Amino acid sequence: MKRTLNVGLLGCGTVGSGVAERLLQAHDRDVAAFSLRGVLVRDVRKTRRPQAVMAHVTTDAMDVIRDSRTDVIVECMGGLEPAYDLVKEAIACGKHVVSANKALIATHGPELIAFAGDRGVELLFDAAVGGAIPALSVLRSALAGEEILEISGILNGTTNYILVAMESGCEFGAALESARAHGYAELDPANDLNGTDTAQKLSLLAHAAFERWLPWQSIARTGIEAIDRRQVRDARAGGGALRLVATLKGNRTRLEAAVEPVVVPLADPMAAATGAQNVVRVIGRGCGTLTLIGPGAGREQTASAIVGDLVAVSRL
Repeated sequence: MKRTLNVGLLGCGTVGSGVAERLLQAHDRDVAAFSLRGVLVRDVRKTRRPQAVMAHVTTDAMDVIRDSRTDVIVECMGGLEPAYDLVKEAIACGKHVVSANKALIATHGPELIAFAGDRGVELLFDAAVGGAIPALSVLRSALAGEEILEISGILNGTTNYILVAMESGCEFGAALESARAHGYAELDPANDLNGTDTAQKLSLLAHAAFERWLPWQSIARTGIEAIDRRQVRDARAGGGALRLVATLKGNRTRLEAAVEPVVVPLADPMAAATGAQNVVRVIGRGCGTLTLIGPGAGREQTASAIVGDLVAVSRL
């Protein structure tokens, strides 16, 4: 029989609403049954989709977190505050937590994971890197016995969308506005453009691959703010494509990491990444080169990864 997992949801924006929709719908292939309890929102009067979620909304975070019947809290708020305090409170209340918040995990991951361990619960965050691409889970499970030599790739869909649009003739500003219009860029895209978002995701990949926390602030990073159409055009003329590439090399005692614009050969899968696609390349001593490619952002993709973590919780 399927176990019913009672879920509390913090945030019902783009990703949160996608999670709510999946939890409220019955799927014949689901390996777990879900019951949506409370949903934290800022404004209970705002119309949300799916419509059925309106029966669960509240502006009181403690109503969601301290509900004795809730098994797991899904955090879809983003940012550090109040997400950090609410996740910590959920763990203190003995709830499992699932999050897609790379900034939170990259900044407070060691503390929160240790705290969850002390409380006998899990903190899962596979959706924090690559959307529906299972990069973290592959490193932690299928490649757990592999000696990883290098990880590289495109980890930010916003910057990839912009650079690809510039290859088609757009100026930087127009490409950014197009990314916003398609839902790939925030109102303030600074963390995407300056490489911070990519560095935070690289930190999580380092933990999964090398069991080491690499502070994202220590990662050398150069963004794409100064890239112009001429540079993009020149890269193409020279047989390459300009991409914002994250690179991680080393072992469990020493790691080297960087985020920077790189001209990659046109034959490289990174050059073929279109729109908001992400690419994660893993090189192992035994497995050789493995490349994961797919949509790295988006409502449905991220929600899919979050529900995958919920299924993992249901199996505990």
